[in-house]
Amino acid sequence: MRAGIIFTMRVYIQAHELDADTTIQQLLTNPLNSVDSVIYRIIPMGPNPTDCIGTADTAVILVNPTPLLIPLIDADRICWDGNTGITLTTPTTLTNGIVTFDYTAVSTGAPGDLT
Repeated sequence: MRAGIIFTMRVYIQAHELDADTTIQQLLTNPLNSVDSVIYRIIPMGPNPTDCIGTADTAVILVNPTPLLIPLIDADRICWDGNTGITLTTPTTLTNGIVTFDYTAVSTGAPGDLT
């Protein structure tokens, strides 16, 4: 979670709606450039009419961010037969692995008339 910000969401599901193989499904997004986490606190209750409270458990889910690309361009113009100087970088960190880039450069037209 972002430093200093705590989001609390309480979801109550009636015991008769769940079976042993119930899955909690939620779309999680991470707008940051580093790994964030969501913590689920699960407290079993039931059955009716006593609604006894069972032993609580916690599930921590790590959410990777969408990688951000920052192109660093050495020059906005190059001469005919010159080399580009574009460095691709990212501030994004993931739970494991590295951010890789896959790109294609396409040019059409006559020299000096690139689009």
